[in-house]
Amino acid sequence: MKKTLLYVATLIFIGFTLNAQKDHKALDKLVDSKMFRIESDWARAQATTGTNAIAGTNLQAAGSAGNSYNLIGNFNYFEMKADSVMAYLPYYGERQFGNGHYSGDTAIEFKGIPRELVVEKNEKKGYYHISFLADKDTETFQVNIKLYPSMKSHMTVNSNQRFVISYEGKLMALKVKEQSK
Repeated sequence: MKKTLLYVATLIFIGFTLNAQKDHKALDKLVDSKMFRIESDWARAQATTGTNAIAGTNLQAAGSAGNSYNLIGNFNYFEMKADSVMAYLPYYGERQFGNGHYSGDTAIEFKGIPRELVVEKNEKKGYYHISFLADKDTETFQVNIKLYPSMKSHMTVNSNQRFVISYEGKLMALKVKEQSK
């Protein structure tokens, strides 16, 4: 009986280990290709007096609560295509107006070649950390992304004109059709 239980436990462990290795290899391949997309399911805004005031009303989208906003069904993305990055991320939070012109855009949008791009793998914990700077007009975004073998992502965006916001979502490979654009 003990040998049977030990045998079954060993098989289960080997199965989990092989599956985890497969997940890690898939993530390695995707990050190495630099051709991927993130679609976020949740946005989490920094708690401020303004966001807390809205949290107690019925002004939030269905499924949202407090400073967490349900993005399922809302258009949003982050893409890395070779040496370029682009994003359209809905923004929930307070803007800080500094010098410059406010264009009325509420979403976080940028497109182009990032500055100070760093892609690092945390071997011990098995995820990738990507960081870079991106600009749109007078606004600079500091973006930090963690990509996990489960194909989940966590992205934090800091700005010189807005309070910090984070996004949680799914990582996927770009389709061939999307890569040629």
